[in-house]
Amino acid sequence: SVLLGSHGAIAAERSNSTLLEYFQDESNGFNAFSGVISFGQAQDDFQNGGPYTVFAPTADAVAVLFDLFPDVTSFIGETELIQNVLYYHVVDGEVLSTDLTNGMVVEAKSEDSFTVNVDNGNVT
Repeated sequence: SVLLGSHGAIAAERSNSTLLEYFQDESNGFNAFSGVISFGQAQDDFQNGGPYTVFAPTADAVAVLFDLFPDVTSFIGETELIQNVLYYHVVDGEVLSTDLTNGMVVEAKSEDSFTVNVDNGNVT
């Protein structure tokens, strides 16, 4: 499984971790995203599924999602919405940063598509 974040391509398997374990490790900087995985009840996919490529949002982007809800209780009840947001950042298969080109359209696991932006080696 491959994780694409603000630091380029990182293979979770290189650290002998599942994607879920990688996201839960606070030292990797994506633990806010692991909260979205939990609230979206998608732990099994990130623990046992794949291979996937994850275009992981930053903690700031995850905070915007949390800000949409007045309290945690209302957020927890929105499992379908959370899964849609979550799987919008997931692509089936292994996609390396070197495979991406600026303007490339990618089909997400949510069945939506998004356009990849590559600027000086940074993927957004």
